[in-house]
Amino acid sequence: MQKLLKILLGGLLVCVALVVITAVIITSVIDPNDYKGDIESTAAKQGYPIVIHGDLAWQWFPELGISIGKTELLVDDSQQQAFASISSATASVQLLPLIKQEIIVKTVELVGLKTHLEIDKNGTGNWEVFIPESDDTTANTQVNTTNSSSTSPLSLEAETIRIRDAAITFTDQQSQLNANLNDFDLIINNLNLEGKSFPVESQWQAGVSGGDFPQPVKFAGSLTSKITLSDDFSAAELADSKLAVLIENTAAAVSESIVTEFSLAASSLDTNPAINGRVKIDPFNPKNIMKALGLEAIETQNPEALTRVGLNLNLEGNQNDLTVGQINLALDKTNVTGNLSVKNLSQVALNLRGTQLNLDDYLPPESSQETAQINTASAENNNESSSDEALDLSFLDEYAANVDIAFEALTANNLTFNKPTFKFNAGKGKAAIEEASLLLQGKKIAVTGDINKAQQFNAKVTVPTLNASQLMTDFGIEKPEMSDPKALTQVAATLVAKGTPQAIKIPTIDLLLDGTKVTGTAELKTLNSLTVDLNGGKLDVDRYLPEPAEETETNNNQASNTANPEPEEPLPFELLSDFNAEVNVNFEQIKVTNLAFDNFKFSANNQNGLAVLRNFSADFFEGTLASKGRLDARATPAKLSLSGNGSGIAMEPLLEALSEEPATTAQQFLIRGLANGNFSSNTQGNTATEMFENLNANVKANTQALQLVPINVEKMVCQAIALVQGDSFNTEFNWPEITKMQEFAAEITFANQVANIKTLSAGVQQINLGANGKVDLKNQTLDVRMPFSVTQADLETQGCPITNDYLVGKALSLVRCKGDLTNPLSACGIDNRAIRELVKDFAEDKAKQKLAEKTKKQRDKFDQKKNEFREKIDDKLGEGASKLLEGLFKRDKDN
Repeated sequence: MQKLLKILLGGLLVCVALVVITAVIITSVIDPNDYKGDIESTAAKQGYPIVIHGDLAWQWFPELGISIGKTELLVDDSQQQAFASISSATASVQLLPLIKQEIIVKTVELVGLKTHLEIDKNGTGNWEVFIPESDDTTANTQVNTTNSSSTSPLSLEAETIRIRDAAITFTDQQSQLNANLNDFDLIINNLNLEGKSFPVESQWQAGVSGGDFPQPVKFAGSLTSKITLSDDFSAAELADSKLAVLIENTAAAVSESIVTEFSLAASSLDTNPAINGRVKIDPFNPKNIMKALGLEAIETQNPEALTRVGLNLNLEGNQNDLTVGQINLALDKTNVTGNLSVKNLSQVALNLRGTQLNLDDYLPPESSQETAQINTASAENNNESSSDEALDLSFLDEYAANVDIAFEALTANNLTFNKPTFKFNAGKGKAAIEEASLLLQGKKIAVTGDINKAQQFNAKVTVPTLNASQLMTDFGIEKPEMSDPKALTQVAATLVAKGTPQAIKIPTIDLLLDGTKVTGTAELKTLNSLTVDLNGGKLDVDRYLPEPAEETETNNNQASNTANPEPEEPLPFELLSDFNAEVNVNFEQIKVTNLAFDNFKFSANNQNGLAVLRNFSADFFEGTLASKGRLDARATPAKLSLSGNGSGIAMEPLLEALSEEPATTAQQFLIRGLANGNFSSNTQGNTATEMFENLNANVKANTQALQLVPINVEKMVCQAIALVQGDSFNTEFNWPEITKMQEFAAEITFANQVANIKTLSAGVQQINLGANGKVDLKNQTLDVRMPFSVTQADLETQGCPITNDYLVGKALSLVRCKGDLTNPLSACGIDNRAIRELVKDFAEDKAKQKLAEKTKKQRDKFDQKKNEFREKIDDKLGEGASKLLEGLFKRDKDN
């Protein structure tokens, strides 16, 4: 046995010696430079013309190899333009494995690779000359060869593969882009396809300029990894990998680096590919990345926002499924964790949990927001025609989703929302928001709902009782000026909606407004037809209106507005043309400007620009109010007509409500009683001013048991009568501080901004009061006379004797209001001219009365003398003599 072993060992040594001797003889006798021409000719025939400038050299110990000097790959056979070149290249194989007919690469080294890639102005790349034209036969041969060789595993091993000092340049003449890769080094040790890991290291320098890069940008990078490959390449792994990239912009004086650590493993690449791994991106500054790349800077309200972003995650999946777990995203001061899974490319599940996130920090500055809003509005206008397109929700049959996102807090518009949560699921033809909620003022606002592929949806919004006034302050929203500081401090709402996007029904509306409950329903069809029915309790609108402005401020503002008038905006009648509506509102009570409307009812509709007020009615201060009208916005200008009536309205509480100051015991109300009236009006115009200027109206009113307090008109009349008669006024008479009117009636017309008092009359026992004149609102002037007349002469019992019948039944206009309408009190007073004329007429009448009395006395005296004379004649001449003489005198007189 030992002899046999010696024989075998000796034979083996002989074989080795023969191989070594053969290798030495070959490398010593054969000069590879003798074959340069053959190598160049063969490469040229294959379409790759090369020129070998350097020498070829053998290497035979301790491994067999060959090296080559400078070599160029030419663009064509002209040998004038090189496409690529190398300074040197070396390849060697281990010697002993050759005995077993195995090739194990010892070293492959490529030094000084230089190449230039270029796209000309026509878009043709200089590398395209090396791409052979398609040939079906060649392609089939290649496919068959590939198929036949794919059955046998590839045996590949290399102790060292190295590329040193490589450089690539690229030019695109169309985009004027220039790029380069310099100082590229790559080293691979112990390359194998036996499932054993081997290290890979690489580093490089790069640059880019022109094109979309306004400033030159430099890059520096490095990569380290441990790679494992199977012999059939069906499995691969990159372990303990680290990629570092530095981006630098010298002109902008900014640089930033991104460091990524990862491990990835892939299996069954030839049948059912699967992958799993881990990725970690160290925090970096995205703003610096953008600046270094010369891109438009990202501006945020908080300059420190978006300056620190990092990511850590695990992933696992195959061609159908993917799971991204242990997600850990660092966004400045916010941390987000969670996981994502995709199954069968159709089922998605996302779960995220985050700490506090301030959205305000990431918004653009205010000036940028305004620009964005303008652009958004423009885009919305451009897309307005497409907004009516039906939603395509057929994907709900094919895809499923389950989303659960929650944060500790979200801050927006300087307001912090605690515990914002969003839970969503979709599948089997339906999508549902299980919960979209947040905490405001410690209370949860929630939205739930669902929609199916037929676009039928259900939704519910719940808003608990909140202090809306405080919310507006927190949001930075300017609150409306309100007279009640407690207004809008208790607001709640519950809305339920269902239907389709083209026909939305809201069967439940529950609102709470500072103790006032409002319920109702609504319906929106085709997004331009609305029906609303609301029912409510007692609503004090005055609480939500500002305090009345002081008169001086109002006058100043009016003067300022008059001095600097602004163009008046047309009334938005086009909204009526584009929107149809049906509105019905019923409230137990609505209070506006201190006027209470009980049993308030309002019903109106609009159809294609024709708005009709079908009914406005209310119980109003012991009486009733009713009105109706129509607005035709289809016409140009728009036309408005309105009419209404009131019945049995108590004047005393009405005036009390209209009074700016509360009544006191020393100052009671001016008018008591019940009033009735009706009005009709019409106008036209496109602005509020035009509507007022073109207003025509007619108002009629009358009262029941009207009383004036504490005014006694009779006393005032008697004082005027005493003044005219020249008598003293009886001040001792107990005049009651009240005027009772048997009847009151008035008719006023309004046209061309002028109110004309056609008739106004009132009866006060034995006195009739009236008024006539006009009020010019355009010129702010008025001229109104208020005449009165005495119907009976006997007022003695009331301490008001009329000694001359001349004043009975005559219109006595002693009071006149004429002058500036803005100060009517100073414009009203005794009409001195009328007084003078009345006194003059009265004096003339009185003189006539005195003359008549004197004449009457003289006649009476004459008649007495005459009678005495008759008696004397009858006594002397006999009875009847006086009559005979009287007849005789009469005939003489006639003759």
